[in-house]
Amino acid sequence: MKLIGLMILLTPLWWLLGLKPIIIQLSLLLLFIFYNKNIFNVQLSKESISLFVIVLIYCISVLININNIPLDRLIGTIYNLSIWLCGFLLIVFITNVRSKKNVILVSRSIIFITCLSCLIGVVGLVLFYFGTNNFSIISPLLSIFPSDIVSRSEILKSSSQILFVRPDFTFLGKLPRSAGFFEYPNALALSIIISLPLVFDKDVIKSRIIKYLILSLLVFGIFITSSRTVIAGYSIIYIFTYLLFQYYHNPRNSIKKILIIMCTIIVSYVVYYFIESFITLLQSFRVGSTNSRIDLMRNSIIVFINEANILTGLGYKIRSQFMNEYPIGSHSTLIGMLVKTGIIGFIATLSSWALIINRCNKYLKLIAKKRTSNSNILLVVSIVTTIFWQLFEDIDAPVLAAFTYFFIIGYLINKYREIRQLINFKMLPL
Repeated sequence: MKLIGLMILLTPLWWLLGLKPIIIQLSLLLLFIFYNKNIFNVQLSKESISLFVIVLIYCISVLININNIPLDRLIGTIYNLSIWLCGFLLIVFITNVRSKKNVILVSRSIIFITCLSCLIGVVGLVLFYFGTNNFSIISPLLSIFPSDIVSRSEILKSSSQILFVRPDFTFLGKLPRSAGFFEYPNALALSIIISLPLVFDKDVIKSRIIKYLILSLLVFGIFITSSRTVIAGYSIIYIFTYLLFQYYHNPRNSIKKILIIMCTIIVSYVVYYFIESFITLLQSFRVGSTNSRIDLMRNSIIVFINEANILTGLGYKIRSQFMNEYPIGSHSTLIGMLVKTGIIGFIATLSSWALIINRCNKYLKLIAKKRTSNSNILLVVSIVTTIFWQLFEDIDAPVLAAFTYFFIIGYLINKYREIRQLINFKMLPL
């Protein structure tokens, strides 16, 4: 696991060498090859098994459709598949790690690269203020790739740049967005919300001053990404998670039950009352982006119905006459899996999410029973928000964001086991 933490810390070097899109995959492969633990003694969680099932279904879909997949799309498909495989391996490694220090090292590495990207966003904001609307630095070694492949691979291009600032047109006018070392602003936003519970872990960040400096930078980073999915999703999910935590904290208190139910009804009514205007506001904030996503989702479903095997899908994201800029099935993990792997992969993805949410619910019950700080619910809020994020973004495209997502799942499993063992130990007779 030290190798993984080191690889994340050295992200600027991998960007310079043009290796950032594949370095996580290579490091996890090396870790797997030299894994010094008997593979038959490895504990597999339900979440990791569900990911392995997704990998198998994905492989079968690709093999069935291999003769229909163009070479450039086959390379992209293998890349997407490698991220799912790495997610499975990463969760297995984290949940079977012998030393907690290794997990702490990886946590700090994630916080470091996320904060560094937020600092790049600060520089980008200054550049924007002084009139530079668009500024990024491309890896000098990107030229080793054939130009036709680079021009057709948006993820390769975005993975090989440091994005300081780019303009986005909203109803408020032209606003700056930044991504730092991440592929695009929404990927940075995902890593930021995953970093939040890691910062509150007293074993990861011990200094209170450093903790609040990092939190300030991360909060600023969320807004510099202008990610509607993260800002809106995180806020709403936090409210309902907090109410559920309070319910689990003292379920026998009938007065508290009534208050929580009343609050839930009031919040639900307010959300329902303002839902139309809220959605309109989100849509009008970046009209071009919203319309493109809606068209892309609609056309992806049309292509799936008309051209794909309903059970196993197309095996890849095709380029279609409907959309020139983005492949069919992109900008949504769920719809992407439907297009690539059919109904079988679609159900497998939903099942994987259900297992993760169920683990979050169990963890929430445990921390309520243990009477821990309210800040511990941030882990649940962050993970549920990442699943909500995947409704509108691909998890198998931005490698750094995908790594942080799969890492936090393994981190949750470890935390759940740790607290459960502690509670069971205290309940043992003396």
